[in-house]
Amino acid sequence: MDRFAIMEENAPNSWARCLQSIQKKIQPQSFETWFTPISAKSLTPDEALLEVPNSFFADWLEEHYTWLIQATINEELSWKPRLTFAVRNAPAAPKEPARFTNTQTSFGRTQSSLARA
Repeated sequence: MDRFAIMEENAPNSWARCLQSIQKKIQPQSFETWFTPISAKSLTPDEALLEVPNSFFADWLEEHYTWLIQATINEELSWKPRLTFAVRNAPAAPKEPARFTNTQTSFGRTQSSLARA
C-alpha cells in the first residue's frame, strides 16, 4: 500500500483531529451547524476532499470557513492541501437541459412552463 493510500484510509481519523481543534475555535452552534455534517472523503498533503450535504453548504463553507479549515489542517497535520468540497450523493445532471418557456394566459399574466426537447 502506498503512502497516499494509507493517508486516505486514515482520513476520518485525521479529520477528527482537525474537527476537535476547530471546535475549540468557534461557537458551539456554528460548529454543530457547519462542521458536524462534514466528512473527509480524502485527506492527503495534496488535497482535502470534504463531503458536504448540499451545494449551499459548500458555498457557505467556502466563503466563511475555508481559511479556518486550511489553517487547522496545517496546524494539526503540517499539510497545505488544496481544499475541495463534494456534495454527498449529488444527483446526476439531466441528459438534456430543461427549457423554460413563457406563455400568455387568458388573464394577461405570464406563465412559465417546463418543457423537455
